[in-house]
Amino acid sequence: SEYGANSVFQTLVSQGAVPEPVFAFKLASSGSELYVGGVNSALYRGPFTYVPLTQQGYWQVTGDAIGIDGKEIVNAFSAIVDTGTTLILGDTSYVSQLYAVINATEVGGGVYSLPCDAMPNVTITLGGKSFALSAETLNFGTYGSSGNTCLGGIAGSDGLGDLWILGDVFLRNVYTAFDVGNSRVGFADLA
Repeated sequence: SEYGANSVFQTLVSQGAVPEPVFAFKLASSGSELYVGGVNSALYRGPFTYVPLTQQGYWQVTGDAIGIDGKEIVNAFSAIVDTGTTLILGDTSYVSQLYAVINATEVGGGVYSLPCDAMPNVTITLGGKSFALSAETLNFGTYGSSGNTCLGGIAGSDGLGDLWILGDVFLRNVYTAFDVGNSRVGFADLA
């Protein structure tokens, strides 16, 4: 923590109050779950893909690629896995390159609009595995009076450099395990 104190979870681990030093999330419009002390095997399928932490305090990892409609736009990037951030955030220059592939329109503040019925196929590759964003999570809602234009769930923010923040727009597509004991984050397909 910023104040040098252990988090609640770190305290639970140090006191032996949880069976495993892991907490996991399923984020959804309904049926979200925080599982403390392990993972809920009913909420994911297949194995986890684990990525080691590169910085302890922020759940920071190295990502392999971000692609749109089959074209990798960003390679070898740092990312913070953050359940407290709604969007996926990247440096303005990278986000503009991503949206240029599909001719989206910047509406201001690093936010882009595109036709609601033409959400692109976006993948984020971590630990060698590509995870697709659903059109539902990428679509951040309608924009303008026509009802045909929507906002994209990936936004630009000045000053991030090579750092991306993988917020809920990404995390709603995977089951995520924060493995404190092994200093890594795991991602699995939702059940």
